[in-house]
Amino acid sequence: MAAYILVKQLTSLKMMQNDAETPRLEKKCTITKVSFLLMLYFVQGLPFGLQEKFLPIYFRVKGYDYTRIFFFRLIHLPWMCKMLWAPFVDQIENKRKCVAITLFLLTLCNLLASYMDPDNCMRIAAAMLLINFVVSFQDVALDTLALTILSDSELGQGNSAQVIGYKLGMTVGSGGFAYMTFQWGLQSVFLLMAVMQLWALGGFILSKAFKKPSVGIFPIPLLSVAASKETWNKASKQSLQNELKQRKSNLSESQFPAEPPMCLSAVFPRNISPPKSASRNFLSSQYSYTRLFQIRGTPWLIFFVLTYKLGEAGVLSMFPLFLVDAGIQEDIVFWWNGIVGHLASILGSIVGGQLSSNRNTIFQNLVYFCIVRFALILFLTLVVLGTNEPFQDHRDSIKLMCSLMCLTFLSFVSGLITTITFTLMMMSSQKAPRNYQAFYYSALSTMEVAGKLAFIIGMGPLIDQYGEDVSFLTCFVISLAQLPILSFYPDILR
Repeated sequence: MAAYILVKQLTSLKMMQNDAETPRLEKKCTITKVSFLLMLYFVQGLPFGLQEKFLPIYFRVKGYDYTRIFFFRLIHLPWMCKMLWAPFVDQIENKRKCVAITLFLLTLCNLLASYMDPDNCMRIAAAMLLINFVVSFQDVALDTLALTILSDSELGQGNSAQVIGYKLGMTVGSGGFAYMTFQWGLQSVFLLMAVMQLWALGGFILSKAFKKPSVGIFPIPLLSVAASKETWNKASKQSLQNELKQRKSNLSESQFPAEPPMCLSAVFPRNISPPKSASRNFLSSQYSYTRLFQIRGTPWLIFFVLTYKLGEAGVLSMFPLFLVDAGIQEDIVFWWNGIVGHLASILGSIVGGQLSSNRNTIFQNLVYFCIVRFALILFLTLVVLGTNEPFQDHRDSIKLMCSLMCLTFLSFVSGLITTITFTLMMMSSQKAPRNYQAFYYSALSTMEVAGKLAFIIGMGPLIDQYGEDVSFLTCFVISLAQLPILSFYPDILR
Protein backbone atom coordinates (compact mmCIF):
# COMPACT_ATOMS: atom_id res chain seq x y z
CA MET A 1 0.00 0.00 0.00
CA ALA A 2 2.79 2.39 0.88
CA ALA A 3 4.56 1.54 -2.36
CA TYR A 4 1.37 2.28 -4.32
CA ILE A 5 0.97 5.68 -2.64
CA LEU A 6 4.64 6.50 -3.33
CA VAL A 7 4.32 5.59 -7.01
CA LYS A 8 1.12 7.67 -7.28
CA GLN A 9 2.81 10.69 -5.68
CA LEU A 10 5.83 10.37 -7.98
CA THR A 11 3.53 10.13 -11.00
CA SER A 12 1.60 13.23 -9.93
CA LEU A 13 4.85 15.10 -9.34
CA LYS A 14 6.10 14.20 -12.81
CA MET A 15 2.83 15.33 -14.39
CA MET A 16 3.12 18.67 -12.58
CA GLN A 17 6.67 19.06 -13.85
CA ASN A 18 5.51 18.31 -17.41
CA ASP A 19 2.73 20.88 -17.10
CA ALA A 20 5.28 23.45 -15.92
CA GLU A 21 7.60 22.57 -18.81
CA THR A 22 4.87 22.90 -21.48
CA PRO A 23 4.73 26.74 -21.68
CA ARG A 24 8.51 26.97 -21.86
CA LEU A 25 8.68 24.35 -24.64
CA GLU A 26 5.87 26.03 -26.56
CA LYS A 27 7.65 29.40 -26.32
CA LYS A 28 10.89 27.82 -27.52
CA CYS A 29 9.07 26.18 -30.43
CA THR A 30 7.44 29.49 -31.37
CA ILE A 31 10.79 31.30 -31.35
CA THR A 32 12.27 28.58 -33.56
CA LYS A 33 9.47 28.76 -36.12
CA VAL A 34 9.41 32.55 -36.25
CA SER A 35 13.22 32.71 -36.54
CA PHE A 36 13.28 30.33 -39.48
CA LEU A 37 10.43 32.22 -41.17
CA LEU A 38 12.44 35.44 -40.70
CA MET A 39 15.44 33.76 -42.36
CA LEU A 40 13.40 32.43 -45.30
CA TYR A 41 11.68 35.75 -45.99
CA PHE A 42 15.04 37.52 -45.67
CA VAL A 43 16.66 35.49 -48.45
CA GLN A 44 13.44 35.91 -50.46
CA GLY A 45 13.76 39.71 -50.30
CA LEU A 46 17.38 39.80 -51.50
CA PRO A 47 16.66 39.46 -55.26
CA PHE A 48 13.89 42.06 -55.15
CA GLY A 49 16.12 44.67 -53.51
CA LEU A 50 18.87 43.91 -56.02
CA GLN A 51 16.66 44.40 -59.08
CA GLU A 52 14.54 47.29 -57.75
CA LYS A 53 17.17 49.76 -56.55
CA PHE A 54 20.62 48.53 -57.53
CA LEU A 55 20.59 47.11 -61.06
CA PRO A 56 18.96 50.14 -62.81
CA ILE A 57 21.73 52.43 -61.51
CA TYR A 58 24.35 49.78 -62.25
CA PHE A 59 23.29 49.51 -65.89
CA ARG A 60 23.07 53.29 -66.25
CA VAL A 61 26.67 53.56 -65.11
CA LYS A 62 27.52 50.96 -67.76
CA GLY A 63 26.03 53.26 -70.41
CA TYR A 64 22.64 51.67 -71.16
CA ASP A 65 19.84 53.96 -72.31
CA TYR A 66 16.64 54.54 -70.35
CA THR A 67 14.52 52.42 -72.67
CA ARG A 68 16.50 49.27 -71.99
CA ILE A 69 16.84 50.02 -68.28
CA PHE A 70 13.10 50.54 -67.76
CA PHE A 71 12.27 47.63 -70.05
CA PHE A 72 14.26 45.64 -67.51
CA ARG A 73 11.25 46.08 -65.16
CA LEU A 74 9.41 43.35 -67.07
CA ILE A 75 11.20 40.87 -64.85
CA HIS A 76 8.49 41.70 -62.25
CA LEU A 77 5.84 39.94 -64.36
CA PRO A 78 6.00 36.62 -62.42
CA TRP A 79 4.80 38.47 -59.30
CA MET A 80 1.70 39.59 -61.19
CA CYS A 81 0.97 36.00 -62.17
CA LYS A 82 1.05 34.50 -58.68
CA MET A 83 -2.69 33.87 -58.77
CA LEU A 84 -2.30 31.75 -61.91
CA TRP A 85 -0.09 29.12 -60.33
CA ALA A 86 -1.45 29.31 -56.81
CA PRO A 87 -3.85 26.41 -57.59
CA PHE A 88 -0.89 24.30 -58.71
CA VAL A 89 0.87 24.97 -55.41
CA ASP A 90 -2.30 23.97 -53.58
CA GLN A 91 -2.27 20.59 -55.31
CA ILE A 92 1.14 19.84 -53.77
CA GLU A 93 0.32 18.23 -50.45
CA ASN A 94 3.85 18.53 -49.00
CA LYS A 95 4.45 22.29 -48.87
CA ARG A 96 7.66 21.73 -46.95
CA LYS A 97 9.13 19.79 -49.85
CA CYS A 98 7.91 22.46 -52.27
CA VAL A 99 9.73 25.22 -50.34
CA ALA A 100 12.90 23.11 -50.17
CA ILE A 101 12.82 22.52 -53.94
CA THR A 102 12.44 26.24 -54.66
CA LEU A 103 15.38 27.05 -52.38
CA PHE A 104 17.48 24.51 -54.28
CA LEU A 105 16.36 25.96 -57.63
CA LEU A 106 17.20 29.48 -56.44
CA THR A 107 20.68 28.28 -55.53
CA LEU A 108 21.15 26.91 -59.04
CA CYS A 109 19.75 30.08 -60.65
CA ASN A 110 22.12 32.32 -58.70
CA LEU A 111 25.05 30.05 -59.51
CA LEU A 112 24.11 30.27 -63.19
CA ALA A 113 23.88 34.08 -62.98
CA SER A 114 27.31 34.26 -61.33
CA TYR A 115 28.89 32.84 -64.53
CA MET A 116 27.21 35.38 -66.84
CA ASP A 117 28.81 38.50 -68.26
CA PRO A 118 28.03 41.25 -65.71
CA ASP A 119 27.95 43.86 -68.50
CA ASN A 120 25.30 42.03 -70.55
CA CYS A 121 21.97 43.56 -69.50
CA MET A 122 19.76 41.08 -71.35
CA ARG A 123 21.41 37.97 -69.91
CA ILE A 124 21.23 39.37 -66.39
CA ALA A 125 17.57 40.27 -67.01
CA ALA A 126 16.85 36.71 -68.19
CA ALA A 127 18.50 35.30 -65.06
CA MET A 128 16.54 37.67 -62.80
CA LEU A 129 13.30 36.76 -64.61
CA LEU A 130 13.94 33.10 -63.86
CA ILE A 131 14.79 33.94 -60.23
CA ASN A 132 11.57 35.96 -59.89
CA PHE A 133 9.52 33.08 -61.25
CA VAL A 134 10.95 30.68 -58.66
CA VAL A 135 10.67 33.23 -55.82
CA SER A 136 7.04 34.07 -56.63
CA PHE A 137 6.23 30.35 -56.70
CA GLN A 138 8.06 29.95 -53.39
CA ASP A 139 6.14 32.87 -51.89
CA VAL A 140 2.81 31.09 -52.37
CA ALA A 141 4.13 27.85 -50.88
CA LEU A 142 5.87 29.58 -47.96
CA ASP A 143 2.81 31.64 -47.05
CA THR A 144 0.66 28.49 -47.00
CA LEU A 145 3.27 26.57 -45.00
CA ALA A 146 3.50 29.39 -42.46
CA LEU A 147 -0.26 29.34 -41.94
CA THR A 148 -0.08 25.57 -41.52
CA ILE A 149 2.65 25.40 -38.88
CA LEU A 150 1.67 28.50 -36.90
CA SER A 151 -1.04 28.33 -34.26
CA ASP A 152 -3.62 31.08 -33.97
CA SER A 153 -1.62 32.81 -31.23
CA GLU A 154 1.54 32.74 -33.38
CA LEU A 155 0.09 34.28 -36.55
CA GLY A 156 0.88 37.85 -35.47
CA GLN A 157 4.53 37.02 -34.81
CA GLY A 158 4.71 35.12 -38.08
CA ASN A 159 3.35 38.11 -39.99
CA SER A 160 5.91 40.39 -38.33
CA ALA A 161 8.67 37.96 -39.33
CA GLN A 162 7.43 38.07 -42.92
CA VAL A 163 7.40 41.87 -43.17
CA ILE A 164 10.64 42.49 -41.26
CA GLY A 165 12.55 39.67 -42.96
CA TYR A 166 11.50 40.69 -46.47
CA LYS A 167 12.23 44.39 -45.88
CA LEU A 168 15.64 43.61 -44.41
CA GLY A 169 16.41 41.41 -47.41
CA MET A 170 15.44 44.25 -49.75
CA THR A 171 17.66 46.69 -47.85
CA VAL A 172 20.69 44.39 -47.99
CA GLY A 173 20.00 43.53 -51.63
CA SER A 174 19.81 47.16 -52.71
CA GLY A 175 22.42 48.87 -50.55
CA GLY A 176 24.71 46.21 -49.14
CA PHE A 177 25.27 44.46 -52.47
CA ALA A 178 26.17 47.80 -54.07
CA TYR A 179 29.31 48.15 -51.97
CA MET A 180 30.14 44.50 -52.57
CA THR A 181 29.89 45.06 -56.34
CA PHE A 182 32.41 47.92 -56.16
CA GLN A 183 34.92 45.61 -54.47
CA TRP A 184 34.44 42.23 -56.17
CA GLY A 185 32.01 42.68 -59.05
CA LEU A 186 28.40 41.70 -59.75
CA GLN A 187 29.26 38.02 -60.18
CA SER A 188 30.29 37.82 -56.53
CA VAL A 189 26.84 39.15 -55.53
CA PHE A 190 25.06 36.28 -57.27
CA LEU A 191 27.55 33.83 -55.81
CA LEU A 192 26.88 35.19 -52.30
CA MET A 193 23.10 34.92 -52.86
CA ALA A 194 23.60 31.29 -53.94
CA VAL A 195 25.52 30.59 -50.73
CA MET A 196 22.81 32.27 -48.63
CA GLN A 197 20.05 30.30 -50.39
CA LEU A 198 22.01 27.09 -49.76
CA TRP A 199 22.46 28.07 -46.11
CA ALA A 200 18.72 28.67 -45.80
CA LEU A 201 18.01 25.33 -47.47
CA GLY A 202 20.28 23.47 -45.04
CA GLY A 203 18.69 25.12 -42.02
CA PHE A 204 15.20 24.51 -43.39
CA ILE A 205 15.83 20.80 -43.96
CA LEU A 206 17.46 20.24 -40.56
CA SER A 207 14.85 22.24 -38.64
CA LYS A 208 12.05 20.34 -36.94
CA ALA A 209 9.83 23.41 -36.74
CA PHE A 210 8.31 22.83 -40.19
CA LYS A 211 7.69 19.12 -39.92
CA LYS A 212 4.44 19.02 -37.98
CA PRO A 213 1.56 21.46 -38.37
CA SER A 214 0.07 23.13 -35.34
CA VAL A 215 -3.31 21.92 -34.18
CA GLY A 216 -6.23 24.26 -34.64
CA ILE A 217 -8.52 25.93 -37.11
CA PHE A 218 -7.46 28.79 -39.34
CA PRO A 219 -8.96 30.76 -42.22
CA ILE A 220 -7.55 29.28 -45.43
CA PRO A 221 -6.05 31.96 -47.70
CA LEU A 222 -6.84 32.52 -51.36
CA LEU A 223 -7.09 29.20 -53.23
CA SER A 224 -5.46 27.35 -50.33
CA VAL A 225 -7.62 24.23 -50.00
CA ALA A 226 -5.07 21.45 -50.10
CA ALA A 227 -4.37 18.98 -47.31
CA SER A 228 -4.31 15.24 -46.72
CA LYS A 229 -6.93 12.95 -48.39
CA GLU A 230 -6.63 10.20 -45.83
CA THR A 231 -8.08 12.35 -43.05
CA TRP A 232 -11.26 13.15 -44.95
CA ASN A 233 -14.15 11.28 -43.32
CA LYS A 234 -17.93 11.05 -43.48
CA ALA A 235 -18.50 13.65 -40.81
CA SER A 236 -16.50 16.31 -42.63
CA LYS A 237 -18.31 15.50 -45.89
CA GLN A 238 -21.65 15.99 -44.20
CA SER A 239 -20.39 19.23 -42.65
CA LEU A 240 -19.35 20.46 -46.09
CA GLN A 241 -22.75 19.64 -47.62
CA ASN A 242 -24.59 21.43 -44.82
CA GLU A 243 -22.35 24.48 -45.14
CA LEU A 244 -22.84 24.68 -48.92
CA LYS A 245 -26.61 24.38 -48.56
CA GLN A 246 -26.62 27.14 -45.97
CA ARG A 247 -24.47 29.41 -48.17
CA LYS A 248 -26.72 28.76 -51.15
CA SER A 249 -29.84 29.69 -49.22
CA ASN A 250 -28.20 32.83 -47.83
CA LEU A 251 -27.13 34.04 -51.27
CA SER A 252 -30.30 33.12 -53.14
CA GLU A 253 -31.76 36.59 -52.66
CA SER A 254 -28.49 38.43 -53.30
CA GLN A 255 -27.45 40.10 -56.53
CA PHE A 256 -24.53 37.67 -56.75
CA PRO A 257 -24.89 34.00 -57.72
CA ALA A 258 -24.46 31.38 -55.02
CA GLU A 259 -20.95 29.94 -54.73
CA PRO A 260 -18.98 27.69 -52.39
CA PRO A 261 -17.58 29.47 -49.31
CA MET A 262 -14.37 31.41 -49.72
CA CYS A 263 -13.41 31.19 -46.06
CA LEU A 264 -13.62 27.55 -45.05
CA SER A 265 -12.31 27.82 -41.51
CA ALA A 266 -15.53 26.48 -40.02
CA VAL A 267 -15.60 23.55 -42.43
CA PHE A 268 -12.02 22.40 -42.88
CA PRO A 269 -9.71 21.84 -39.93
CA ARG A 270 -6.01 22.00 -40.69
CA ASN A 271 -5.75 18.26 -41.22
CA ILE A 272 -8.82 17.90 -43.47
CA SER A 273 -9.31 18.67 -47.18
CA PRO A 274 -12.46 18.99 -49.28
CA PRO A 275 -13.47 16.44 -51.90
CA LYS A 276 -12.23 16.98 -55.45
CA SER A 277 -15.58 18.20 -56.72
CA ALA A 278 -15.73 20.97 -54.13
CA SER A 279 -12.16 22.00 -54.92
CA ARG A 280 -12.87 22.27 -58.64
CA ASN A 281 -16.03 24.30 -58.12
CA PHE A 282 -14.23 26.55 -55.67
CA LEU A 283 -11.37 27.28 -58.05
CA SER A 284 -13.51 27.82 -61.13
CA SER A 285 -15.98 30.21 -59.53
CA GLN A 286 -13.62 32.84 -58.14
CA TYR A 287 -11.95 34.26 -61.27
CA SER A 288 -14.54 36.85 -62.24
CA TYR A 289 -13.17 40.36 -62.68
CA THR A 290 -16.53 41.67 -63.91
CA ARG A 291 -17.99 41.18 -60.45
CA LEU A 292 -15.59 43.82 -59.14
CA PHE A 293 -17.70 46.58 -60.70
CA GLN A 294 -20.88 45.32 -59.03
CA ILE A 295 -19.57 46.34 -55.60
CA ARG A 296 -20.27 49.95 -54.66
CA GLY A 297 -17.26 52.23 -54.70
CA THR A 298 -15.10 49.78 -56.65
CA PRO A 299 -14.94 51.59 -60.04
CA TRP A 300 -13.45 54.69 -58.39
CA LEU A 301 -11.11 52.57 -56.27
CA ILE A 302 -9.86 50.65 -59.33
CA PHE A 303 -9.08 53.90 -61.17
CA PHE A 304 -7.33 55.32 -58.12
CA VAL A 305 -5.31 52.15 -57.50
CA LEU A 306 -4.18 52.10 -61.14
CA THR A 307 -2.99 55.73 -61.09
CA TYR A 308 -2.15 56.87 -57.55
CA LYS A 309 1.53 55.79 -57.67
CA LEU A 310 2.35 56.68 -61.27
CA GLY A 311 3.92 60.11 -60.76
CA GLU A 312 5.64 59.08 -57.55
CA ALA A 313 7.00 55.83 -59.02
CA GLY A 314 8.31 57.65 -62.08
CA VAL A 315 10.21 60.20 -59.98
CA LEU A 316 11.61 57.57 -57.59
CA SER A 317 12.82 55.56 -60.58
CA MET A 318 14.25 58.45 -62.64
CA PHE A 319 15.79 60.79 -60.07
CA PRO A 320 18.59 58.40 -58.91
CA LEU A 321 19.53 57.91 -62.58
CA PHE A 322 19.44 61.68 -63.05
CA LEU A 323 21.90 62.06 -60.16
CA VAL A 324 24.27 59.58 -61.81
CA ASP A 325 24.04 61.50 -65.09
CA ALA A 326 24.74 64.72 -63.15
CA GLY A 327 28.09 63.36 -61.98
CA ILE A 328 27.20 62.21 -58.45
CA GLN A 329 29.28 59.26 -57.25
CA GLU A 330 27.48 55.93 -57.43
CA ASP A 331 28.16 55.00 -53.81
CA ILE A 332 26.38 58.18 -52.62
CA VAL A 333 23.36 57.40 -54.79
CA PHE A 334 23.30 53.77 -53.64
CA TRP A 335 23.44 54.82 -50.00
CA TRP A 336 20.60 57.33 -50.18
CA ASN A 337 18.41 55.55 -52.70
CA GLY A 338 19.02 52.02 -51.44
CA ILE A 339 19.59 51.86 -47.70
CA VAL A 340 18.25 55.23 -46.49
CA GLY A 341 15.34 55.17 -48.94
CA HIS A 342 14.29 51.66 -47.92
CA LEU A 343 14.46 52.49 -44.23
CA ALA A 344 12.38 55.63 -44.83
CA SER A 345 9.80 53.57 -46.73
CA ILE A 346 9.60 51.06 -43.87
CA LEU A 347 9.11 53.90 -41.37
CA GLY A 348 6.41 55.36 -43.60
CA SER A 349 4.60 52.03 -43.70
CA ILE A 350 4.68 51.85 -39.90
CA VAL A 351 3.30 55.38 -39.53
CA GLY A 352 0.71 54.69 -42.21
CA GLY A 353 -0.45 51.61 -40.35
CA GLN A 354 -0.95 53.68 -37.20
CA LEU A 355 -2.85 56.40 -39.07
CA SER A 356 -5.03 53.80 -40.79
CA SER A 357 -6.23 52.39 -37.47
CA ASN A 358 -8.79 55.22 -37.31
CA ARG A 359 -11.07 54.73 -40.29
CA ASN A 360 -12.80 58.06 -39.77
CA THR A 361 -9.63 59.99 -40.66
CA ILE A 362 -8.31 57.85 -43.52
CA PHE A 363 -9.65 60.13 -46.26
CA GLN A 364 -8.30 63.29 -44.60
CA ASN A 365 -4.87 61.68 -44.16
CA LEU A 366 -4.85 60.49 -47.75
CA VAL A 367 -5.64 63.97 -49.09
CA TYR A 368 -3.06 65.63 -46.83
CA PHE A 369 -0.17 63.33 -47.76
CA CYS A 370 -1.07 63.42 -51.47
CA ILE A 371 -0.62 67.20 -51.25
CA VAL A 372 2.72 66.72 -49.45
CA ARG A 373 3.78 64.23 -52.13
CA PHE A 374 2.84 66.70 -54.86
CA ALA A 375 5.00 69.38 -53.21
CA LEU A 376 8.00 67.01 -53.02
CA ILE A 377 7.64 66.00 -56.67
CA LEU A 378 7.39 69.68 -57.60
CA PHE A 379 10.68 70.43 -55.83
CA LEU A 380 12.52 67.51 -57.49
CA THR A 381 11.10 68.52 -60.88
CA LEU A 382 12.40 72.08 -60.40
CA VAL A 383 15.82 70.66 -59.51
CA VAL A 384 15.89 68.71 -62.78
CA LEU A 385 14.67 71.68 -64.82
CA GLY A 386 17.30 73.94 -63.23
CA THR A 387 20.25 71.60 -63.75
CA ASN A 388 21.96 71.98 -67.10
CA GLU A 389 25.42 70.73 -66.13
CA PRO A 390 27.01 68.40 -63.56
CA PHE A 391 27.04 69.36 -59.87
CA GLN A 392 30.30 71.16 -59.12
CA ASP A 393 30.47 74.14 -56.77
CA HIS A 394 29.35 74.69 -53.17
CA ARG A 395 25.93 75.92 -54.24
CA ASP A 396 25.39 72.67 -56.11
CA SER A 397 26.35 70.75 -52.97
CA ILE A 398 23.56 72.46 -51.03
CA LYS A 399 21.11 71.69 -53.84
CA LEU A 400 22.28 68.08 -53.88
CA MET A 401 21.78 67.66 -50.14
CA CYS A 402 18.30 69.20 -50.31
CA SER A 403 17.47 66.89 -53.22
CA LEU A 404 18.61 63.78 -51.36
CA MET A 405 16.63 64.75 -48.27
CA CYS A 406 13.58 65.42 -50.42
CA LEU A 407 14.01 62.06 -52.16
CA THR A 408 14.20 60.32 -48.76
CA PHE A 409 11.09 62.10 -47.51
CA LEU A 410 9.30 61.13 -50.73
CA SER A 411 10.15 57.47 -50.00
CA PHE A 412 8.69 57.94 -46.52
CA VAL A 413 5.48 59.49 -47.87
CA SER A 414 5.31 56.79 -50.55
CA GLY A 415 5.29 54.02 -47.94
CA LEU A 416 2.71 55.91 -45.90
CA ILE A 417 0.30 56.50 -48.81
CA THR A 418 0.68 52.91 -49.99
CA THR A 419 -0.29 51.60 -46.55
CA ILE A 420 -3.34 53.87 -46.39
CA THR A 421 -4.40 52.82 -49.90
CA PHE A 422 -4.10 49.14 -49.10
CA THR A 423 -6.21 49.77 -46.01
CA LEU A 424 -8.87 51.26 -48.30
CA MET A 425 -8.65 48.14 -50.45
CA MET A 426 -9.21 45.98 -47.37
CA MET A 427 -12.17 48.11 -46.30
CA SER A 428 -13.70 47.81 -49.75
CA SER A 429 -13.08 44.04 -49.89
CA GLN A 430 -15.03 43.65 -46.65
CA LYS A 431 -18.09 44.97 -48.48
CA ALA A 432 -17.85 42.14 -51.03
CA PRO A 433 -19.48 38.73 -50.43
CA ARG A 434 -17.44 36.64 -48.04
CA ASN A 435 -16.59 34.03 -50.67
CA TYR A 436 -15.25 36.75 -52.98
CA GLN A 437 -13.23 38.93 -50.60
CA ALA A 438 -9.81 37.31 -51.02
CA PHE A 439 -9.99 37.34 -54.82
CA TYR A 440 -11.30 40.93 -54.75
CA TYR A 441 -8.33 42.13 -52.68
CA SER A 442 -5.81 40.15 -54.74
CA ALA A 443 -7.23 41.54 -57.98
CA LEU A 444 -6.85 45.13 -56.74
CA SER A 445 -3.29 44.39 -55.61
CA THR A 446 -2.44 43.00 -59.04
CA MET A 447 -3.89 46.10 -60.72
CA GLU A 448 -1.74 48.34 -58.52
CA VAL A 449 1.43 46.54 -59.61
CA ALA A 450 0.33 46.39 -63.27
CA GLY A 451 -0.41 50.11 -63.51
CA LYS A 452 2.90 51.11 -61.96
CA LEU A 453 4.89 48.62 -64.05
CA ALA A 454 3.32 49.69 -67.36
CA PHE A 455 3.92 53.38 -66.63
CA ILE A 456 7.58 52.96 -65.65
CA ILE A 457 8.32 50.88 -68.74
CA GLY A 458 6.69 53.56 -70.90
CA MET A 459 8.82 56.28 -69.31
CA GLY A 460 12.02 54.83 -70.80
CA PRO A 461 11.31 55.70 -74.46
CA LEU A 462 9.85 59.05 -73.33
CA ILE A 463 13.12 60.06 -71.66
CA ASP A 464 15.27 58.92 -74.59
CA GLN A 465 13.01 60.70 -77.09
CA TYR A 466 12.17 63.98 -75.31
CA GLY A 467 14.61 64.22 -72.41
CA GLU A 468 14.40 64.25 -68.63
CA ASP A 469 12.61 67.61 -68.41
CA VAL A 470 9.51 66.38 -70.25
CA SER A 471 9.48 63.12 -68.29
CA PHE A 472 9.59 64.82 -64.89
CA LEU A 473 6.94 67.32 -65.98
CA THR A 474 4.74 64.36 -66.96
CA CYS A 475 5.13 62.85 -63.48
CA PHE A 476 4.40 66.27 -61.97
CA VAL A 477 1.15 66.63 -63.93
CA ILE A 478 0.03 63.10 -63.02
CA SER A 479 0.67 63.70 -59.32
CA LEU A 480 -1.29 66.96 -59.57
CA ALA A 481 -4.19 65.14 -61.23
CA GLN A 482 -4.55 62.89 -58.18
CA LEU A 483 -5.94 65.78 -56.14
CA PRO A 484 -9.16 66.31 -58.16
CA ILE A 485 -9.59 62.53 -58.38
CA LEU A 486 -9.81 62.44 -54.58
CA SER A 487 -12.77 64.84 -54.75
CA PHE A 488 -14.82 61.95 -56.18
CA TYR A 489 -14.03 59.76 -53.17
CA PRO A 490 -17.13 57.54 -52.67
CA ASP A 491 -19.15 58.02 -49.52
CA ILE A 492 -19.42 54.28 -48.96
CA LEU A 493 -15.66 54.18 -48.17
CA ARG A 494 -15.82 56.97 -45.62
